[in-house]
Amino acid sequence: MLMIHFYKKHTLGFLMVALAIAFYTYEYFLRVVPSVMIDFYKNEHGLSDAKISILATAYFLAYTPLQLIVGAIADIFGVRKLLLFSIFICILGSLLNASCFEFSENENAVYYISTVGRFLIGFGSAFAFVAVLKTAREWLPNRYFPIVSGMTTSVGMLGAISAQTLLPLMIVYSGYINALWVMLLAGILLYLVTYRHIADNQEHFQAVKDHQIRELFKALFYVISIPQIWVTGFIGAAMFMPTVIFSDLWAPKFFEDVNHIVHPVSGVISSLLYWGWIAGSPFVGLLSSYMGKNRIILQCSSLLAAIAIFSIIYFPTSDPIIAGMMMFLLGLFCSSQVLVFAVANDNVPERYLATGVAVTNMLVMCSGFLLPYIGSLLEQYAYNQAIFNADGFRQALMVMPASLFLAFLISFLLKEKSAEDDGQYK
Repeated sequence: MLMIHFYKKHTLGFLMVALAIAFYTYEYFLRVVPSVMIDFYKNEHGLSDAKISILATAYFLAYTPLQLIVGAIADIFGVRKLLLFSIFICILGSLLNASCFEFSENENAVYYISTVGRFLIGFGSAFAFVAVLKTAREWLPNRYFPIVSGMTTSVGMLGAISAQTLLPLMIVYSGYINALWVMLLAGILLYLVTYRHIADNQEHFQAVKDHQIRELFKALFYVISIPQIWVTGFIGAAMFMPTVIFSDLWAPKFFEDVNHIVHPVSGVISSLLYWGWIAGSPFVGLLSSYMGKNRIILQCSSLLAAIAIFSIIYFPTSDPIIAGMMMFLLGLFCSSQVLVFAVANDNVPERYLATGVAVTNMLVMCSGFLLPYIGSLLEQYAYNQAIFNADGFRQALMVMPASLFLAFLISFLLKEKSAEDDGQYK
C-alpha cells in the first residue's frame, strides 16, 4: 500500500509540474513574438526601430521587478492562485495586442496599446518559472529539482522556436492579426485546463491568513541578504545574455549584415542556439544530479560560452554550417545556466524557496534591459536604417563575452552543499 501511495503521489507530482511547464512554454512563446512582428510593425504601422525596441523591452519592465515579490507571494498563497492569475493577465495582454490592430490604424495608438499589452504579458509571465520550481519542490523529491529545472528550460526553448517557425507559417496562411487571435485562444484553453487540474500540495502548503504582507517582506529581505543569491544571479544573467539580447532579437540581422548570410538561413542559424539549450539543459541537470558539483560545471560552461560568443562576433564566417555549429555550441554551453537555480535552492530554507528562485530569476532577466542600449549603439554605427556594420555589432555585443568571462571569475565564489552532508557547504 505504501508503494502504491508513493507512485500515485509522484505520478500526480509529475503531472502538476508538466502543467506548470506548459504555462512557462506559452509565456516563452509570447516573449519572442516581437522578433517575428518587426516587419509588420515597421511596414504596416510605421513604427520606428526605437519604438519597436521599447515595445519589446516593456515585457522586461514588468517581468523583472516583479520577481522581487512574486516568489514571496507564491510562498504565502500557493501555486494555484498565482498560476491562474498569471495566465489570466497574459490572456488580457494578448487581447490588447490582437485587438489594437482591429480598432485603430493610428501609429501612436497601435504603439501605446501594444506596449501596454506587452507590459501585461511580462506581468503575467513573471510567475511562470517560479511556479514550475515551486511545484517541483512541493510535489517531487528534492533530487529531481535540477532535472526539472533543466527540462523546464528545454521545453521553454521549444516555445521560442515555435514562435520563430510556426508563427511565421500561421502569419503566411492567416495573417498577422488572425495569428494573434489564435495565440489568445491557446491561452484561454490553458487557463481552463489549469483551473481544472492544478492544486497545491497541502502537506507543504498552508495559506497564511494573518500578517501576510509582513511575511512577504520578511521572505524578501531574508533572501536578498544572502550574498550567494547575488553571485548566482549575476552568473545566470551573463549566461542568459546570448539568448535574450542576441538570438531573441539581433542574431538574424547580425548574420545577414556581418556574415552576409541570406535572410531565411540567418533565422535558422539563430534558432540553433535554442536547440543547444534544449540539448544541454536536461544533460546538465542529470550531470548535476550525478556529480553534485554545480560550481565546476558553471565554471567550465561560462568560460566556454565566452570563447564561443567572442568567436562568433570577432571571427565571422559566411559558411552557414560553421556559423550554425557555433550558435548550437553557444546554446549548449549557456544551458548550464539552469544550475544557478539549483544553487539558489541549496542556499535558502524550503519555506523561502520560491522567493529565492524568483530573486535569482529577476537578476537573470535584468539582462533584457540592455536591449535599448544595444539598439542605440547599432544605430550610431549603421550605414543606414537597413544595414548595420561589423564594428557597430562588435561595440554593442562585446558586453556578452565580457560578462561571461567575469561570470567565470565570480563562479569561484560559489558555495554548494557537500554530497556527504546536506547541511554542510564547501
